[in-house]
Amino acid sequence: MDKLPFLWFASLSLVAHFSIATAFTTDLPLLGQCEISWCSHASKYRLPMQATWHANGTFSWVSRFKTKIGDERGLGIISNTPVRTTFPDGSWEISQKIANNVGMHDSNSCCCEYISGGANPLFPVTLTDYCFLSSNASSWERSCEQFKDASCPANNATALTVWTSAPYHELYVNCEAPSALELGTSYTLEDEKGMSMVIMM
Repeated sequence: MDKLPFLWFASLSLVAHFSIATAFTTDLPLLGQCEISWCSHASKYRLPMQATWHANGTFSWVSRFKTKIGDERGLGIISNTPVRTTFPDGSWEISQKIANNVGMHDSNSCCCEYISGGANPLFPVTLTDYCFLSSNASSWERSCEQFKDASCPANNATALTVWTSAPYHELYVNCEAPSALELGTSYTLEDEKGMSMVIMM
């Protein structure tokens, strides 16, 4: 992925402080180790790609480069409460704001993200990101703080018409449930008043 690309690499030992207001009540469609069969930067990355998503909204990835040695490694966090819309035909879309970093000091980003799928089966699932660079953030997980007063477009269709740069797309084809070891991982989340809570996955 580019501004928001994905394989997990440090998630089992991750204990971090994130600034979010609440725990998530929306069902997350991506959970566990997930396979990405296509992305809009397929000329840059080797496919398929892998991403790991956790129940508390954190995620990580490693994307192998196609034309040079090495890979892109990154971490991300959902920074607001996701909003899910279900349509009359059973299809659905989730909108959320995410912060991420691709492993370089100047790569902090805040993105409006849209995840969508059909009624049945769950997959394939499409993810689309529209990102801002956040060079003034004190840490990557706070990349969305400077954009806290900027609302994301209500849905992906609207975002496509108003965003000035091309979005990033991924197509997910399956996710494996988190292992027992991953389910035992703890994360400390800090709310807007500075109160901390530990979430066991």
